[in-house]
Amino acid sequence: PFTLIGGGIALLAGRHFGVLALDETTGLSLGQNARRVGGLAAFLIVVLAGSAVAVSGPIGFIGLLVPHIIRRLVGG
Repeated sequence: PFTLIGGGIALLAGRHFGVLALDETTGLSLGQNARRVGGLAAFLIVVLAGSAVAVSGPIGFIGLLVPHIIRRLVGG
């Protein structure tokens, strides 16, 4: 659910991110609040990165564990 909600918010706010990608002064001259959009971007980065790690975390753990198990079974 965090991925879907965060992705939806990121898609809706993409226009604001695009304006600030030009330059902060350009964004300010076009009426963007750079601190608010930057804070929203930081929040979305944390939520989306956290949800990606939550999904792939067990897979990564198994990927780290399997070589050690195989080494014990087969040998060095």
